[in-house]
Amino acid sequence: MIAWITGGGTGIGLACARKLGSLGYTLILSGRRKNELENAVDNLTKEGYTASYLQLDITNSNSVSLACNKIISDYGRIDVLLCSAGLNLPNKFWKSINSDTISNIVDTNLKGTAFCIMNALNHMRGNKSGTIVVISSWSGRYYTSFTGGMYNASKQALGPLIESINDQEGVNGIRASVVCPGEVATPILKLRTIQPPNE
Repeated sequence: MIAWITGGGTGIGLACARKLGSLGYTLILSGRRKNELENAVDNLTKEGYTASYLQLDITNSNSVSLACNKIISDYGRIDVLLCSAGLNLPNKFWKSINSDTISNIVDTNLKGTAFCIMNALNHMRGNKSGTIVVISSWSGRYYTSFTGGMYNASKQALGPLIESINDQEGVNGIRASVVCPGEVATPILKLRTIQPPNE
């Protein structure tokens, strides 16, 4: 069983990779930061899991396609796609955001996730099976002011995205779900303008 985890080098993605590893999945982690991916794979391997990584910027559709094709070439299939790559930025309120802020958040949280799903679906259809899990946020279900409007909007868009997969691809044995966790102590909290206390 093969699991591809985007944003797998740290935080929720790494925790999900560890859980999938404990269930017997071979893990392929992807993300932008090579050092974090290397450390994650090293730790997972020491814990007895089978893991490797592909450095990847999911905002680049061509790179996503190449990464997905490499996984298929190396392992023959993708049974689980877990999309955990996400982004927020410190300047998140209308008085301080600019066009780059908007593009970076939407390109990662929405478009990048869609690129990964689109490519994985192309292979899952042929196998008549597959599971897609997208990590959203509590602010992907309810408005939260401290996360910023663009983050909220990009995460709330993931709900209909997942519903469309179940609607259109369920007949192909593919299922999808979106997870909306609340506050989780991960490195993304360092991007908060006012950081929560450690406790």
